[in-house]
Amino acid sequence: MSTETSEYTINCFKRYLNEVGKIKVLSKEEELDTIVKAQAGDMAAKKKIIESNLRLVIFIAKRYRDRGVSFEDLISEGNLALLKALKKFEPNKGVKFSTYAVLWLKQAMNMAITKQNNIAHVSSRILNMLPKVLTAQQKLMQTLRRNPTPEEIAKETNLPIQEVREVFVSTQDSVSLNYQLVEGDSETELIDTIPSKTENFNKSFFDQEIREILKSIPGISERDLDIFLKRIGFEDGVSISLERCAELFKISHERVRQIEKLVSFKISKSAEIFEILDYAKDSNIVLLKKISSQRRMMAGSRMLKLLKSLIHNTSYVSVFSLRMGYLDGINHSASEVAKRTLFSVQEVDEICEKVLSSISAYKNRQSFLRLDPKLIDLIEENSSYQKRIKSN
Repeated sequence: MSTETSEYTINCFKRYLNEVGKIKVLSKEEELDTIVKAQAGDMAAKKKIIESNLRLVIFIAKRYRDRGVSFEDLISEGNLALLKALKKFEPNKGVKFSTYAVLWLKQAMNMAITKQNNIAHVSSRILNMLPKVLTAQQKLMQTLRRNPTPEEIAKETNLPIQEVREVFVSTQDSVSLNYQLVEGDSETELIDTIPSKTENFNKSFFDQEIREILKSIPGISERDLDIFLKRIGFEDGVSISLERCAELFKISHERVRQIEKLVSFKISKSAEIFEILDYAKDSNIVLLKKISSQRRMMAGSRMLKLLKSLIHNTSYVSVFSLRMGYLDGINHSASEVAKRTLFSVQEVDEICEKVLSSISAYKNRQSFLRLDPKLIDLIEENSSYQKRIKSN
């Protein structure tokens, strides 16, 4: 390819990225209305829904760059996947189109990379099962409103779980290449030329998606949601104080605290929780931390009940719960626990060892392990430690 042709291609692609960055993101109501029209044969509506999700294609393509397929080709594959997703999408399932489309985009880009890099290493048996597995995955995505597990896909396809896992493992991409854009004397990744509006796509798109989902959760008013989001710093990662929030909304500090706790609880208990977490892990770390902490606390309250039924020393229960984060969703060090209790650091460690030994010897210890899987490793470590002490 000549230098002139290469520069022309690069400039065309830059213009494409710039134009995509200017396209308006549709609201949930606009999206639904447009999809219904598009699926009824309205070409203008079809064009509108596809264009409104082009930035989503770019955002997902950024994850798959440097894997042997050019950025432009990834976007092309993604655009074709959008059309397929629109054709298969069922609006009455209650899943947003963008949520559903993400699965299609990831699959299309993974397949393009696999075909480019290691298709020769994938057996014909795996390739024959692949369409069936992917179809089941897409179907379950709409029904479950989250990515299905291999077990759920196996049940849907009537395939052994091991074969389903083998399909996913065998079709993973394995080649990593640097995709560099040479301009003058400098080398720049083409992704760095995307306009800021597109680079911050996770803020302009996924945060809007999260807001729409949060608004749909029963029992959360728009004002309460605003209070919660401002408190955790949803927009810019900077949370505002109780005092400032109370001043803004003309309510008491205690009321702000109550609303924050209530909204966090309702989000964590909602049917949309997996969808929210899926978006948050890509775009909003403060929300992810807040909800994850709330979910740990909810599991912690159940754990406390179990501990109290097994350990009849309330001080021991309190120390162990603080150490493990069952009281406030935060794991505290032994020194922090010691400061908050009447025990020394050594005594805190000894108490935790005793509690772990009691859980390990408990006949129904699986009830503990289901609530907190990390106890498995801790119990094993504690058991090994106790054996070393006895041997010495």
